[in-house]
Amino acid sequence: NLILAQSTRLDQDQWGVRMDQNISDRQRLFGRVSMYDASRRQPTGLPASVSYNSNTGANIAVNYAFIFSPTLLYEFAGGYNRATIPFGNEPLGQDFHDAVGDNYAPEVPLGFLPSSQVLTGSRYTTASYVFYDLANPDDAFQFNNSLKKIAGKHTINMGFNLLYWRHNVGVQGTSNLQYSPLTTGLPGFTGTGEALASFYTGYPTQTNYGFGVPKRTYGNIYVGFLGDTWKATRQLTVTLGLQYVYATPPRGNQVSAMDVDLARTQPLASDFTFAYLWGETNPITNAPANASPGLLEPDRNNFAPRFALAYSPFTNTSIRTGFGLFYDYNTNLIQNNNARGFAYPFAVSRAITGQNLNGVGPSNPAITLDEPYAPFVPSRAQFGNPLDRFRRDPYAMNWNFGIEQLLPANMLLAIDYVGSGGRKLSTNVQLNQAPVGAAGDINARRPWPNAGTNPFIIKQIGNSNYHSLQVKLERRFSGGLTFRNSFTWSRTLDYDSDPNSAQVSYTYNLRYSYGPATFHIPIVNVTSFVWQMPFGRGRAMANNLNRFADTIIGGWQVAGIVNLRAGQPYHILSGLDTGNTGNSIASSTERADVISSPVPDGFTQTREHWFDPNAFVVPRSGTLGNMARNALYGPAFQNVDVNLSKNFQLKERLGLEFRAEFFNAFNHTNFGNPNSTLANGALLGQITSTFAARDIQFALKMHW
Repeated sequence: NLILAQSTRLDQDQWGVRMDQNISDRQRLFGRVSMYDASRRQPTGLPASVSYNSNTGANIAVNYAFIFSPTLLYEFAGGYNRATIPFGNEPLGQDFHDAVGDNYAPEVPLGFLPSSQVLTGSRYTTASYVFYDLANPDDAFQFNNSLKKIAGKHTINMGFNLLYWRHNVGVQGTSNLQYSPLTTGLPGFTGTGEALASFYTGYPTQTNYGFGVPKRTYGNIYVGFLGDTWKATRQLTVTLGLQYVYATPPRGNQVSAMDVDLARTQPLASDFTFAYLWGETNPITNAPANASPGLLEPDRNNFAPRFALAYSPFTNTSIRTGFGLFYDYNTNLIQNNNARGFAYPFAVSRAITGQNLNGVGPSNPAITLDEPYAPFVPSRAQFGNPLDRFRRDPYAMNWNFGIEQLLPANMLLAIDYVGSGGRKLSTNVQLNQAPVGAAGDINARRPWPNAGTNPFIIKQIGNSNYHSLQVKLERRFSGGLTFRNSFTWSRTLDYDSDPNSAQVSYTYNLRYSYGPATFHIPIVNVTSFVWQMPFGRGRAMANNLNRFADTIIGGWQVAGIVNLRAGQPYHILSGLDTGNTGNSIASSTERADVISSPVPDGFTQTREHWFDPNAFVVPRSGTLGNMARNALYGPAFQNVDVNLSKNFQLKERLGLEFRAEFFNAFNHTNFGNPNSTLANGALLGQITSTFAARDIQFALKMHW
C-alpha cells in the first residue's frame, strides 16, 4: 500500500561572450566563448530511486585575419570544444530506506544497493541500473590556417588544418539483482508468491554485474588543401581543388579488440584469448602489449578532388555543374568500435543464477543483499568485439548539373539533377552466421562453431546511390508576398540505412539486402509562403486607419508550409530464420516469399486491406525469402502548417509579437505503414498507426 509522489527536476543554464576587434586597417580579431550546463534527475520504478543524466560543455572560437596587400590575405581560426555526458542510476540510499520503512533488509549498507531490482512477474516495474559516460569529457582542439591570393583572373586558396581529439571515459558498467515470486510462494503452488515480497526479504535469485575500467583514446587529423577559382570570361567561372586527409588511428590506453584473422586460425576454439590484441599491459595476466596502441592500420590514400563550373550564356540564365569527393575520416562508429567498453581484457563481470528459488533462506552459495556478488574469477575471452584492422575510410561522391532562369514578376525557376554515391560505408555484418542450408545443427556450419550467434563486425563494404530530379520555383519577396515550391523525384538505394541499429540480413550475399533505403521517399513536393495582408498603415489597403483600428486589423501576416509526399518503403517479414543461418535478428530482417501480386488489378487499397495478404507465404526451410528489400510503399503523406502573426508597436522601444501556429491545420489523418509481419496473422496488411493529429499553439514575445 505504498504511495509516494515523486518529481522530475531539469536544470539548464547557458551563457556566452563575444568580442570583435579591428586592431588596425589590416588586422581584425574575433573571439567567442559559449558555456552550457543541463542536468536531469527523474524517478525510476522503485520509490526514492533516481536516475540522472547531464550534458555540460564549453565551446571557444578565435579568428584572426591579416591583410598583407589588396591581393593577399592570411586567416587563422582556432577552436576548442569540450563535452561531458554521463548518465546512470544512483544507488539506493537513505531516502529509499525512509520511504519503504525499517522492515526492509536493515542489514543492507546504505548506498551499496544498486537501484535495478528486477521483480519477475510483479505488478511493479523498475529501470535497469547502468552508469556510462558518453564523454567524460571529450575534448577537441582545432587549428585552421588559410592563405588567399588573387592573381589576375585566378583566386588561389591554400591551407592546412589540424584537429586533435581526445575521448575520455570513466568507470562504467551495469548491475542488477533479480527476484522471483517462488521465493515467497507456497512450495508446490505456483502463483502464490510476489517478487516484491521476495525483494523485501533480501534474498535475490540472480545477480549480475560488469564494469569497465576508465579509458582514454586520442588522435590527430591532418588536412591540406589547394584550390583555384578561375574567372575565365565574364560568363564562365571554373573552380578546381584538391584536399588530402590523414587521420591517425585512435590511440590510448584500454584499446583492445579481437583480430578476426587470428581467430580464423583456430575456428574450433572456445577460448579466444589468443585472438585478442591490446595496446598496453594486460591487467589480468600482466602480459605486455601485443599490438601497437591504435590497433588499426591507417588509411593514407584519402585524396579528395573538387570541380565546379558556372556559365551564364544569357543575362538571366545560369548553368552550374560540379563534383566533389568527401571523406568521413573519424566516424563515431569506427571510434567506438576500436575503443569499446566491456571488452576483454579491460572489463570484468560476474553472474550467479538459480538461487533462493525454493523459499526464503540461504542456498549454496548464499546470495543475500549484504553479499550479493561472488568474487570475480577471470573467465575465458569470448568471441566478440571483433575489429577490421585494415578498414578504409568511407567516402561520398556528390555531383550535380542544373539550370536557373530568372522569370518575370521576380520569379526564379531552377531545374537540377543531383546525385551522390557512398562507398566503403560502415556496414554491420553478422560475423558468425552460417551459410543457408537444410535443417540440422546450425553451429556445425558456422565459421566458428563454438562462438555463438551474436558477434557482429563493422566493415567498410557498404555502398549507397542517390539520383534525383529537383525543380524549384521561387518568388522573391515583392508586394508583400514570397513563396517557394520545391519538387523532388528521387531514388535512394543502399545495403544498410543505419548501421547503429540495423544489419544486413545475409552476410554471404550483400546484394540480397540492396534496395530502397529505409528513409527513401520517391516523390516530395513542399510549398512554403509568407503573405503580408494588405490592410493597415503602410500597406496597400486601409492605409488611413486610426491607431486603434490599425491595432486590430492592420499588420497581420500569414505563412504556411504544405508538404505532400509519397509513402515510405517497407517489405513483408517472415519473422523466421527459414534459411537456417542462425540469424540472431531474423525477426526484423528475414523476408517472405511473394507468390502473387500484392496489389493485383482492381484491388482497392484501404486502411483495413493495404495489400493482399494471400500474396505472401513463409519461405521453404533452407531458403531465404524472394521478396526484395523495401519493395512496397505505404500511404502518401499530406500536411499543412499555418502561422498567423502580428507585431504590436506599443512604444518606440517596446513591441509585442503575437503568433498562432497550427500544425496539421486541417487535422488530416496520415496513416503509417501497414502491419507487415506474417506472424501478425489477421492484422497482416492492416494499418494501425497514424502520424500526429492537429496541434495548435499560441505565443507572445515582448521586444524592448
